[in-house]
Amino acid sequence: MEQRSRTPREPTTVTRHKGARFRIGTLNIKGFGGNNTNGIPDKWLYINQVIRDNKLAVLAIQETHLSKERTERLNRLFAASMEIISSPDPDRATGAKGVAFAINKKLLGDKKVQTHIEIEGRAMTLRYPWAPGKTITITNVYAPNRESENAEFWDVLRTKYENAPRNKPEVLLGDFNIVENPMDRIPARQDARIATEALTKILGVLNVGDSWRLAHPHEKAYTFRQNNSDSQSRLDRIYLKSGLLSKTADWNITGPGPHSDHQLVTLSIANYHAPAIGKGRWSAPLSLLDDAKFATTMRELGMKLQEDINSAPPRSDDCNPQKSLETFKESLLKEARKRIKEWIPKLDKKILTLRAQVHDLLNPKENASSNTNRRDTEIPREDRETAALIQERIQNLEAKRFGQRRATTAAKNWAEGETLSKYWSRLNAPPKPDNIILLRQPTED
Repeated sequence: MEQRSRTPREPTTVTRHKGARFRIGTLNIKGFGGNNTNGIPDKWLYINQVIRDNKLAVLAIQETHLSKERTERLNRLFAASMEIISSPDPDRATGAKGVAFAINKKLLGDKKVQTHIEIEGRAMTLRYPWAPGKTITITNVYAPNRESENAEFWDVLRTKYENAPRNKPEVLLGDFNIVENPMDRIPARQDARIATEALTKILGVLNVGDSWRLAHPHEKAYTFRQNNSDSQSRLDRIYLKSGLLSKTADWNITGPGPHSDHQLVTLSIANYHAPAIGKGRWSAPLSLLDDAKFATTMRELGMKLQEDINSAPPRSDDCNPQKSLETFKESLLKEARKRIKEWIPKLDKKILTLRAQVHDLLNPKENASSNTNRRDTEIPREDRETAALIQERIQNLEAKRFGQRRATTAAKNWAEGETLSKYWSRLNAPPKPDNIILLRQPTED
């Protein structure tokens, strides 16, 4: 028999994606924050935690009050987990304005980002290496409050992009300080025409759309609430290029905890070249094995399985050990899911319940006895005031939850941070290289 010669496989470098979805967010943090005992405000520990908990690749931050010295100090502190790139106000770096990007270094790996300042302290662009040979361009904006200055800001930014079309971003996000639609304010009102027209023009030049509003055309949700008032508005938004809108999901507007009067806005964008990924195999957390109640349930189900097998009649297609094992696994899975739901901390459950109450107050269901849909009408003052009170309670509970999580992290770091353990290894491990080597199949003659 003739032996066929084998051609050695050629190695080829393929970029490995660290996730099929690219998660981004925006948050106005209302200043640098007061120093704590270590010289770093708790606010930045919270931002680091927000990025970690929400698995954000990039968080756009406004009203940062970050000088060059402050930025360097933060980057030294969070060297292993987060990189901050800022554009301060040129006149009052620590007292006004300021925009920045906080980048998750665990997801970035060994890749490099590029930044460009459009308007100092007001607008900054980031180019993030997202897919092989492809970057996603994100512009973070913090628009002025005054209507005339707001309009001028958009006109200046639009002129920049008209003169340099290659610099147009695919994502425009931040604190816009105006709304396009009266529906995005309570009480509803139209913003100044000079500012809204200027914003509309730049959105047209960039060909971007309000991703959340397009996905929720009739829903009411707000990202900023005036203190001691029921007035709210959706000032913080994420606009996307038309080609990305169909790839967007997981919109979320959540409370910022104790460090801002704005809400955190996040979403996910499907990766350009990522393979299709299904739901995968469900698995319970390993910590469930240490739960005494679930261990008792497992033991009871296991004893029942053994009893069923030992007392089973002669084998048949409907009665055999394999069928008994299948029933056991289905029952165990059902009990595991049930126990996990019970496991949700009471604080988290309370926050979820209160958020649902706020949503129902702001988005009342259609009245079956009339043809009027209250979604398109003004929210009664009583409902607005109730929603504001509940939101204050949510903010206090989120502050409490942040403190609990921080205390847990600090305790774990104290116990294991200086010992040779998996925790210590993960904490001090350098970012993994983002390339893997595959073998190319030889071509057939």
